[in-house]
Amino acid sequence: MSLQPVVLSDTVNATLAEVFPSDDPFDDPNFDPLAFINERFPSEKSLRGLGDYMESLEAGARATEEEVRETVRGQAGGASRAEMNLEEAKGSIQELFKKVEEIRRMAEESEAMVMEICTEISSLDNAKKNLTDAITILKKMKDISKGLDELKASTDQQPADLAAAAENLTLCRQILEKHFSNHSNLPRVKELSDKLSRELKICSQLALQELKTIDVHEEEVPPSVIDACAVADACGDEIKTAAVTAFVQANIEKYKKAFLPGSDEARLEKMERRFAWFRRLLKSFEDNLSGHIPVSWCIQQELGVEFCLATREDIKVALEQEGGGMNIEILVRVLQKAIDFEKDLTARMQIYEKNAEKEARRYRGTDPHALRSKYNSSAVEESQKTTKKYKYTGFITSCFEHTMDAYVSHEGVRMNTAIRTLVREQPAMVDGQQTLPTALEIFSYIKQSLKKCSAFCKDEILVKMHRVWSENLIFYGDELRSQIASSGSGDDLKTCIIINSADWCVDTATKLAEEVRSCIDESCHAGVKEEAPTETFLAVIQDGTMKLVGDLIEQLGPQLTEMVQTPWYQHEEVGDQSDYVSKICSVLSEVFPKFGKNLKPNLFKHLCVKFVDEFVPRYVRALYGLKRPTPSACRQLLLDIQILKSQFPKIPFLGDPERFRERELKAYNMLVRISMGRGEAILKFLESEIPPSEGTILADQYSELLQDDGSVTDFLRLLEMKGIGTKEQKPLREYLEKTKGMPLSSKRNNASHSDSKGTDTIRRFRDGMNKIKDKLKE
Repeated sequence: MSLQPVVLSDTVNATLAEVFPSDDPFDDPNFDPLAFINERFPSEKSLRGLGDYMESLEAGARATEEEVRETVRGQAGGASRAEMNLEEAKGSIQELFKKVEEIRRMAEESEAMVMEICTEISSLDNAKKNLTDAITILKKMKDISKGLDELKASTDQQPADLAAAAENLTLCRQILEKHFSNHSNLPRVKELSDKLSRELKICSQLALQELKTIDVHEEEVPPSVIDACAVADACGDEIKTAAVTAFVQANIEKYKKAFLPGSDEARLEKMERRFAWFRRLLKSFEDNLSGHIPVSWCIQQELGVEFCLATREDIKVALEQEGGGMNIEILVRVLQKAIDFEKDLTARMQIYEKNAEKEARRYRGTDPHALRSKYNSSAVEESQKTTKKYKYTGFITSCFEHTMDAYVSHEGVRMNTAIRTLVREQPAMVDGQQTLPTALEIFSYIKQSLKKCSAFCKDEILVKMHRVWSENLIFYGDELRSQIASSGSGDDLKTCIIINSADWCVDTATKLAEEVRSCIDESCHAGVKEEAPTETFLAVIQDGTMKLVGDLIEQLGPQLTEMVQTPWYQHEEVGDQSDYVSKICSVLSEVFPKFGKNLKPNLFKHLCVKFVDEFVPRYVRALYGLKRPTPSACRQLLLDIQILKSQFPKIPFLGDPERFRERELKAYNMLVRISMGRGEAILKFLESEIPPSEGTILADQYSELLQDDGSVTDFLRLLEMKGIGTKEQKPLREYLEKTKGMPLSSKRNNASHSDSKGTDTIRRFRDGMNKIKDKLKE
């Protein structure tokens, strides 16, 4: 019978390997006897050690059997001892269980005893509490009765002892509210409450009577003022408010009598005297009464409120009396004084609020008239908590709102007059000047006006003012356009300075709109529009640029005429550049350095673009005026156009080779290549010697050379210049119209000519200017 191997699970094998790590191959769960023997004895020669190896294995087996035998014997003895220990443990557990039962029984008996004792203690405690409450109520009843008697005694004597009255009144009210608020239906409590109400009424009358006699300007303040204030505070907020109102109204009545409406003192131009009167009032109060009246009463702040309201009403009356004959200068001065006063008053009251704690300590420690009870400190602490925040912005100036339209209109007329004067007295232009002094002065005037208006104008008024500034800027821009239109061909310096000034005005008008928006609420931003003035100044730039370009093209007119009148039909040889090209280059080299010197770089670049955009189409159109040029003449003209094409990219650098970087002129150079390329295509077509019999090839060549710039009318003109008659032209015309779909006239020519005069040019120019400025910033 063969032995079958014992197969264990993977989990058991992993656990055995972790607990008993071994390198012995016999301990490997995947042990293969045949593989082991073949590995151990791979050849016959290796079998010589088989006997020794077998003996070692048998010895190991015997040792293992002995170890197993000893382990089994030890395990048998350990089982007996474990059984004995188990029996002992069971006995101990039974004994412990009996003791736990005994302890639980004793605990239940103790708990019942404690509950019985606590019940008796709770009854005694309730009895003690009820007895203590009764004693306290009786004591407080006695205290309030005594306090009311003392309160009555202090108010009955002549003069009344207000200090004692305040102390007793506070004490009685505190006791009544704290201890008897839930017992108001008891007869005795109701009787005491009614008696307290009668005494409170008497105290309030005494306090108000005493406080009405206070004179802010008297340096010697009666000691009873402090006690009267304490009584008023003790009587509650209603009496305190009545005392404050009486004091404030008494002083405001004096103010109204001093500045009666219709009197000389009440005139608008003497508004500063009102503010000086109030400042003296506050100074007297601080010097004489600041240590006698609690800060929680906010006397100074309430005086400020009533003074502002009374002043506002007086100003309304004065403005109504002025009517349409109002002096705007006086109005603005008065308004500015009122704004300054409101700011000063608000700042001063903030100082009072910050010094409230200090003033409260002065009030608490004043001897011998300070209160001598707990009421003093608690009332002062409460006053520090309840001091209100006062702001006076708009209290007085709000009455000027209905006059602001007149102010806006006045500012508009005044600014328009100033602009007319500045334009009329404008100094002569000097070489190197960048901006007109009139532009600088106008915007300086606007900034001063904005600074002044932002101090007292509301958002809607600022929006209206910006509209007035914009209207005057538009007027100024129209004046500049008139100066450009009336200038002669020799006024290039003046035109350049006007263009620079208009460009500066565009930027400054935009910044002005942004600054106005920063001063107003976001909901009003839509009313601030800078488009109208900026477009006016952009139109100035456009007019000035076209004026310079037009004068220059007029100056180059004789050269174009010379080119057209040259007998190209007799030309046989190709030589150097033609005379008219030399003259054109000479004019450009003379004029453009002056433009570059007097114009800003971005404006000079735009001038170069407009020159190419205007001159090259004229040059190309002039080619159609040539009289049957020979192929040699066409080659000569191609040479001329190549020279011009190489000269135009140098124009922006004339006078200053470092003026631009090459990448800044990519668009300009592309415009030169495209514009001049059309002239080259026309000359190449005229140069070709394709016979009329191969008309379709001729038409295809024209279509390929001119592409989108070609037209049937231009093609027929070129055929005429090549000497092809009307009869031969007809089939070619039909071929281009039907087969190629070529238009009758050139769209490029029409669009280029009309755009230079249309209103869309201004918009396109503005967009181009913005792109140029962005690139320059980069």
